[in-house]
Amino acid sequence: MLRHLQATDYVADIGCGNGQATLRYAKKARKVLGIERSNHLRAQAQHAAEQAGISNVEMVPGDVLDLSEYEQTFDAIVSQRMLINLSSWEQQAKGLQNLHRALKPGGRLIMIEN
Repeated sequence: MLRHLQATDYVADIGCGNGQATLRYAKKARKVLGIERSNHLRAQAQHAAEQAGISNVEMVPGDVLDLSEYEQTFDAIVSQRMLINLSSWEQQAKGLQNLHRALKPGGRLIMIEN
């Protein structure tokens, strides 16, 4: 994932979980927004960022099924094992469409869904 990120990127980590990977992305990118629907996991991610002293990362509540406030916002979006946790192909397709809309023109979607 890291080799696909650039120092000038504004990156979204969709379904960031406890933020372990998010913090690695923040060391490479200009700014990272961790989006996580679980309050518990998001709180862990925020705490980890604070403990690491990483200031270019923000954790916010959200869900891949509603990214309307982020249309054409990100240079890159990363996601690991998030779509596979949606309950239907219809939700997965909607999630993919939302991810595409949240990218700036020419943006990159980097996913691991194994």
